[in-house]
Amino acid sequence: QVSDELSQQLKNCAERIAQTDTEMQEIFYKLNEA
Repeated sequence: QVSDELSQQLKNCAERIAQTDTEMQEIFYKLNEA
């Protein structure tokens, strides 16, 4: 079913965004320490 597939794609996308957000926070933290 199409909607199930799209829901899975949305979930995967959201997980990538969350991962990127975490990486950005770590980078900002390191910049502030420098």
